[in-house]
Amino acid sequence: MFEILRDARLAVRMAARKPWTTLVAVLSLAVAIGPNSATFSVLDRLILQPSSVKSGQAFQLYTRNDRTGQAGALSYGDLLDYSAAARDVADVIGVSGGGGRLVSPSGREMVVIHAVTENYFSALGAQPAAGRLLAARDATFAAVWPVVIADSLASRQFGGAANAIGKNLIVSKNRFLVVGVVRRGVQCPGMEVFPPDVWMPLGGLASLLPFKARELPLREAMVVVRKGVPVAKVQAVLSAVAQRLASERPGTDRGTRVVLRSPSDTPLANIVLGLVGLVLLIACANVAGILLAYGEERRREFSVRLALGAPRGRLIRLLIIESLFLALTAAALGLPIAAGTLQALKASSSIPFVPVRTFLPDVELSYRAAGYTIFLSVVAALAAGLTPALRFSRPDLIQELRSGTNATARRRGFRMVLVVGQVAVSQFLLVSGALLVGSYLDVQRVRPGFDVNRSVVVALVSGVGEDIDYARLEQRLGATPGVRRVSYVTDMPLQTGFGGADVFVPGRDAAIEVEMTKAGPRYFAIMGTRLLRGRDFEANDPGAVVVNETMARRFWGSAGAAMGKALRVGKTESHVVGVAEDGKYHTLQEAPQPFLFVGAPLGPRNEAALLIETVPGSAPAMLDRVRRIIRDTEPRGAILGLDTLPHLLAFALFPFRMAAALVSLLAILGVSLAGVGLYGIISCSVAQRTREIGLRAVLGGTPADILSAVILDVMWKAVVGSLIGLALALIALAAIGWDVPGVHTTVPVGIAGGVLAFLVVAALAAFAPARRALRVEPMVALREE
Repeated sequence: MFEILRDARLAVRMAARKPWTTLVAVLSLAVAIGPNSATFSVLDRLILQPSSVKSGQAFQLYTRNDRTGQAGALSYGDLLDYSAAARDVADVIGVSGGGGRLVSPSGREMVVIHAVTENYFSALGAQPAAGRLLAARDATFAAVWPVVIADSLASRQFGGAANAIGKNLIVSKNRFLVVGVVRRGVQCPGMEVFPPDVWMPLGGLASLLPFKARELPLREAMVVVRKGVPVAKVQAVLSAVAQRLASERPGTDRGTRVVLRSPSDTPLANIVLGLVGLVLLIACANVAGILLAYGEERRREFSVRLALGAPRGRLIRLLIIESLFLALTAAALGLPIAAGTLQALKASSSIPFVPVRTFLPDVELSYRAAGYTIFLSVVAALAAGLTPALRFSRPDLIQELRSGTNATARRRGFRMVLVVGQVAVSQFLLVSGALLVGSYLDVQRVRPGFDVNRSVVVALVSGVGEDIDYARLEQRLGATPGVRRVSYVTDMPLQTGFGGADVFVPGRDAAIEVEMTKAGPRYFAIMGTRLLRGRDFEANDPGAVVVNETMARRFWGSAGAAMGKALRVGKTESHVVGVAEDGKYHTLQEAPQPFLFVGAPLGPRNEAALLIETVPGSAPAMLDRVRRIIRDTEPRGAILGLDTLPHLLAFALFPFRMAAALVSLLAILGVSLAGVGLYGIISCSVAQRTREIGLRAVLGGTPADILSAVILDVMWKAVVGSLIGLALALIALAAIGWDVPGVHTTVPVGIAGGVLAFLVVAALAAFAPARRALRVEPMVALREE
């Protein structure tokens, strides 16, 4: 320990002798470790195995049909069968539920409610902050539903966990009795992106449903395998149940099998961690290059130490301790960078029309993330410092001691691998970022079936189980100064899911299921949707429907032929009054599909998006006024979303924007780190070629010849690395099936831009050392040799 401490003090002194070299190495690791830790914190909260699962190993449970290839969630009845069969080896838990409106003396707010199986908390190993958690007896109850609430809700409504026990909650006209408060951080892995506020017993919910309780669809199911039980045994037990259900219901379940998947085994987690890992790889290569250059300068020192009897292991330990010092210092800087990156992610991840208070609300830089950061630092230190340590701890003593300088012929293979590797990884990130940015810009030009630039305020209003007078809301909003027209739609394109309807067309034997939405008068005019034939909905328009162009062509052959045609939507006799342009209803990259707009009044318990067209350019200024009018006119309603129509496209563009921003940021970071690393490696290389440069000058080499020789030596390595990185990017693009929209049109520009950008970076990194080489006096260089 005394020797290790002495080596540590020596490592600090050696780092202080080269402050700029140390600073570059530390910052290179810190700016790579910071984003890695922030990304790990997000994935750990949303996807990876949380620390709250203490009773065993958790797996997501779902079914897959080998005949259709479709995956699906379980029903409540199937969950009961799986749970009963596996009770000796695992706990099977399920989650259902959604949103609700909480009524309390402090006001009304939206809360997230999860109906969970009664073994939910015991399987996750959760502990109550006050009271008790759900138990088997809560599946049946006499009068008031027993629920468990989050400590955050207990603090907001009751002033603390202890005060909440025994109190009543009224959510969407239902009365609940608070029997317990759960500590913060309890979650089911991979399920709860947005943390719930209230947990209610799933058995009680199933018993009150108007249809068979066994048919209640679950949002998610999970298996928590007991400690010491092989996963294969649990899989066999569940598979036996699946085979029995398939034999009992051959029409629907034939070919269905159960699948267990780890929450961390998701493509999203692997891709994101892989991308940030590439930046860390560049940083490691950067530090390795710096340590390699530093080791070249210390070759004579190492030779003297070995000649004086120092063991080779002692020298390796010294070099590794120096690397660990750099890494731990980088970790100390990386943690604040990770915290700042995390706050930036939370601030930039707001999505319009998501009915929750905040996105990523509970993601913090936890001790797990801190441990991950330290682990990355140690791995980075060993990766960056071990190869130089092994190389320089065994020099040629005779040659080193005979020469007054580092004139020994160097093996440049490792240095070339570093240069080519940094260029390849950086080129991969750069080309990928260019392609995704091009794809994002291309998707922005997609017309979603309406004019996204119209001055329209969209307010998503729900009664959440209570009656809402939407007609009075329309009248009050329509009379507001600055408002031109008001309409509604039950399902907003690119925001919410759509219901289906069985459409019966004369001349066809069977019904055809078509997605549909209810829309009000002037809907198409307010949204700026082009009507190819016919007219918009009117105030009193019973049985009127508008079909899109794809539906008109598929059912009647053309848009003109569809006009006036009769059809039955469910049990309602209808007729076509218009044909609208095709739109994007779920995603911006979807193919054209039949769609139906039904002109129908809103029911008192509908959830609808009110469309308020304002004077051009005034929509953003009208948001607060619209919010006040809705709350004053209909206090029973809950505003689930309020934004302008142009901002709604941000919801559909969110995945593309985040992917493009993440990869572009990583590409810029990786290229910057690679540029710094190239500069350091090239500087070291030029310094070691002093004799060669002097000979060139003595033998008549011009400054242009010497400059071009140095730059060309770098550029051919940059070209090789660029080609490798380009090949990797194209392989990755082929692996995802070229499904990213806009990639086909942006591939040439992205490739050319990425390659050109990095070649410019490589040339700039080589130019300064090359100019410094020109200032070497030939006779001085030869005399030193």
